[in-house]
Amino acid sequence: MIFHLCNVTRTPHMICELCKTTERNARGKHVHERLQQVGVTERVTRASRKATWVTRFHCQLCGTYWRHEDDLHTGRAGWAKENAPTPAE
Repeated sequence: MIFHLCNVTRTPHMICELCKTTERNARGKHVHERLQQVGVTERVTRASRKATWVTRFHCQLCGTYWRHEDDLHTGRAGWAKENAPTPAE
């Protein structure tokens, strides 16, 4: 069996001070001034749950990607760091 791995070696980057102060898993739209929204807010529906609204952001200072999940029914809602999107082939 052969596995082909793409982009497995990414250069780690330093997270900026503004991103360091972003409270993870905290609800609310605490967006620092250098976060730029990526795409549109998506409505995600999961089995046996109400819809969740997900918005993605990119920090213009340090390049960190963030996801904000707006869902009152889960403890995972709020801000979370995300991997950089992979380019479409």
